[in-house]
Amino acid sequence: MAGERPRAGRATKLYRVPAPWFIPFEVTGAAHLTEFLGRQLLPRLESIVALGAAQLLAEGPDWGYWLDADRIGLGTLKGPISFAQGLTAPLALSIGGLRLDAVQARAFHERLDALLKEYGELSGAQAGGQSYSIALLLARGSWQE
Repeated sequence: MAGERPRAGRATKLYRVPAPWFIPFEVTGAAHLTEFLGRQLLPRLESIVALGAAQLLAEGPDWGYWLDADRIGLGTLKGPISFAQGLTAPLALSIGGLRLDAVQARAFHERLDALLKEYGELSGAQAGGQSYSIALLLARGSWQE
């Protein structure tokens, strides 16, 4: 027991959960692992999409897709936008695929982890900065098939 919280009648007992704590997905009520992951990821992804849309609308009202023979690009009536340039605040939007062998996939994963760790450490040291949300999912297989 970690303590008690006084209240009318009996005090509420407070317990501490040891970290880390493993919860098998089978006890969550999810019928399968896909549902379990979806319950965790989809609400967060929807929130990040809403943040991105709000940021784009703050830039201007006329957003749409520019279609080319081999790609789809987001942009305005002025043309496709490069997310590295042209916006008042950084915004990254990329959905795509990579063809990697096992060694390249491992190296790519390690570089992503290193970047997240590097910038996570920087954000802790940089009080007062802007908050940014990020979602990364690297999974073997093609989402296009």
